[in-house]
Amino acid sequence: MYKIIEDTQADFQAGTLTNVVATAAGNLELQTVANPTFTRSSVAYKSDGTQVAANTPRYETGKFAQALMVEEGTTNLLQNPSFETGDLSNWSTGFGLDITGKASIVTSPVFHGNYAVKIEITSSTSTSDATSDASVKQTINFAAGTTITVSAYLLDIQGDVQAELTIRCSDGLGGYQFLREIFTNPGRCVFTVTVPTGYTADQIWVNIRPKSVGGVGYAIWDAVQLEAKPYATSFINSTRSPETLTIPTAGVLNPQEGTIEFWWCPINQPASTMTGSQLVAPLIIQVGNYYQNNSWLLWCG
Repeated sequence: MYKIIEDTQADFQAGTLTNVVATAAGNLELQTVANPTFTRSSVAYKSDGTQVAANTPRYETGKFAQALMVEEGTTNLLQNPSFETGDLSNWSTGFGLDITGKASIVTSPVFHGNYAVKIEITSSTSTSDATSDASVKQTINFAAGTTITVSAYLLDIQGDVQAELTIRCSDGLGGYQFLREIFTNPGRCVFTVTVPTGYTADQIWVNIRPKSVGGVGYAIWDAVQLEAKPYATSFINSTRSPETLTIPTAGVLNPQEGTIEFWWCPINQPASTMTGSQLVAPLIIQVGNYYQNNSWLLWCG
């Protein structure tokens, strides 16, 4: 019976070292590899509204403590979406015939920047969706069949009113459809619509309406976003560049073997893409080319 003891660098180097190096003291250390890199050529915002500088990662709370957020690029198609001009520039107001109300800029509470909008109903004689809305709104232009998503942060709601996000659609002949989603609790509100056949989406409303005749109250909104997507992404006040996280694998992964494991949470997966067809379902992650060995892809379907 015998045993072999490697206690010098020469002993270790007599064998084959994989992804480790032998030190002069006879120890094994992991081979030094390049650090991961992250790029995003614009600012971005965390889920709490904190701005993050260009090319700086966004760290959020994840499954195991801290996680890194990597997101596609997007453009917010609204002007002055967070009311940071300190007024209602680029917005107009609307008040139905059966209510009196007002819209004003406030400095607390806010989600992004320094300002938000407070929409208030001070008297009402109806709950009709045609004559009892108090709103701030912008002009938009989307053709029939286009899918768009509006999102906004409802920071506070008080009184006998309900908060709504509304897309007004016009047939060009004086006829309108109002596509609405009702919200009763503070938080981020998201509404996705497809413009009906024969109509053009021409206005977006951030509004409130009485829940009962005589109802009064107010809501405070901030960080309104309109995207030409079937889902919402994180708030940006203009355009957010795509984010890319690159993790070097040289000296770390053997392309001939190994196991890849991770958590994936499809928080924005639209139901229309859950078809099982790669022609519709989005590609989530791709490593290599699908037609070559040692490649893999994750499709969502």
